[in-house]
Amino acid sequence: SRLLPPESSPLTAPDLKFHRAIGEFAGQTYSVTGEPLSPEKHEAHLAEVLPNAADVAEVRDLMHEPGWIAPRDAVGALSS
Repeated sequence: SRLLPPESSPLTAPDLKFHRAIGEFAGQTYSVTGEPLSPEKHEAHLAEVLPNAADVAEVRDLMHEPGWIAPRDAVGALSS
């Protein structure tokens, strides 16, 4: 997040309860921030927060563009 412009929203990780297939919260319906949701609201929430087919296609297209990954020496400079 420190590399993003100040007006950008910070990057965050989803709550540990979100979209679990194993463990204590498996099969339960929680939002990405950890609030319990009804099954109906959970389905709508998943459609909002998970990548859809258009998102996957956009990333696939980006991966075919030259220079889509920064050169190795530039990556090291970003982490400094």
